[in-house]
Amino acid sequence: MKTLKFFWFLLLPFALEGQNWQNICSPGTTYFIDSNDTLQAFRLDSTAISANSDTTYYSYPAIRENNAGSGCHDIHHGSVLGFKVILTHDGSYCLFNRNNDTVRIRTTAQTGQTWRFCDLAGGGYVMASIGNAVSEDVLGQPDSVKSISFQAKNAEGKNISHPLNDTPVKLSKHYGLVTSFDVYHLPDTIRLYELAGKSTPPIGIQNYGEQEVYDFAIGDEFHYQIFSNALQIRYYEKAILTVLDRIDYINNYYVDYLMKRCTRRDYVYPPGFLSEIDTTTIRHYFYPNDPEEIISMPNEYKPHSYGYSPAAAKFSQARGAFNDRFVKFIRPGQYIFDSVSNCYYEEWEPGYITKSEYVPGLGRTYYYEYMSYGYQSFEKDLVYFSKGSETWGTPVSTNCNTLVAMPESPNTEIPGITISPNPVTDHAEIKVTGLKPGENAEIVLLDYLGKEVFRNRMDSNPYLLSVSGIPKGLYIIKVIGKSNTLNGPTKILIN
Repeated sequence: MKTLKFFWFLLLPFALEGQNWQNICSPGTTYFIDSNDTLQAFRLDSTAISANSDTTYYSYPAIRENNAGSGCHDIHHGSVLGFKVILTHDGSYCLFNRNNDTVRIRTTAQTGQTWRFCDLAGGGYVMASIGNAVSEDVLGQPDSVKSISFQAKNAEGKNISHPLNDTPVKLSKHYGLVTSFDVYHLPDTIRLYELAGKSTPPIGIQNYGEQEVYDFAIGDEFHYQIFSNALQIRYYEKAILTVLDRIDYINNYYVDYLMKRCTRRDYVYPPGFLSEIDTTTIRHYFYPNDPEEIISMPNEYKPHSYGYSPAAAKFSQARGAFNDRFVKFIRPGQYIFDSVSNCYYEEWEPGYITKSEYVPGLGRTYYYEYMSYGYQSFEKDLVYFSKGSETWGTPVSTNCNTLVAMPESPNTEIPGITISPNPVTDHAEIKVTGLKPGENAEIVLLDYLGKEVFRNRMDSNPYLLSVSGIPKGLYIIKVIGKSNTLNGPTKILIN
């Protein structure tokens, strides 16, 4: 495997040229991306100045496996540049690998100058040297870029082979490192990263949170496939949600979306189906502390107190689906702490599992939940979207009416209920399939406490239901026949 090293340069006011090339540990967040389109980051959280004028730059704590294949993770080393970077009073940047050995960058070095980059096992070491500056594009902007090349040597100072010899990195005049290594693994494993974005000044990839994720426009359409297995009720569902209106509130505290919702739910047990077309208002709150933790950095350590033992979430981010968008992956309770080995191990919080994925402008694109009690599970997956002229994926149906249409079957009909309109203000048409001709059936409405509020004989199919005298609210509707009790359970909203 290749071995990686990180060179990060922050520049002191030494020479003018040195100052011009110092944008390594700049304020805000710097994103890097590897060949698998996976992001890592260095976020400048705080600084400290020592008595000898050394400056230490601290990033966020990150969970990392402390020895390849061991499964043991700790929280002491930070992300791609490490947990801390020290700018010494003589103008060198010191980074630290997982063994706390120093990886040194001399930002004040001139073309042709060399320095000791890092040590190797057995007394060897790696020398670094600065090449000439050339003009290159950095995140779409022209800039001057220097290359830093390496030569490994043994204890006697003779050149030896090493993966670093063939892996130069680049330093930009205005944007810091353009290419570099994951310093945590140096010098044993080389993992090369490229600059993907900086927040100060903003260029390239930027971090995002709830407001960017739940940023929909009127006309946006989302198609989902859903599977649920809970308390002996198992069903597959297809749903289409279309944004009809958007209302933003003061200080962007929350946003309301009026959605047209079309669903077709097919029950495996008990057998039956449910088709609905209705409108619903979905509210998204934008809390300052971001309870969904979408704003989190890749591999960021955030402890969780719930469950049977101390745990931490897993955060990652990569580019791939949804027309090459970046997706954030969140797995609460993914790392469980073991007090005996003093390690975090990647496993699920006992008895409960959740996974979520988020994309700007698309919302939560995937959600999975599993509870060992009762072997209950739920999975929801975005499989298609349309935003303006942009589309992605495969629609669950050509349109809403086709999705909710009753199935054609020459021999048998699947039991099911269709309500139109829903929500209902005065009257709703209840159409039922699966009833035998002339079968004596009753319509029953229950509130969410299970109390019966309406019962009447179904003297026609479809049946015209009047809600006059029934209080506003959400109810469960059942159609009880001689051969079946046809309950979705089907929801009906009375306005």
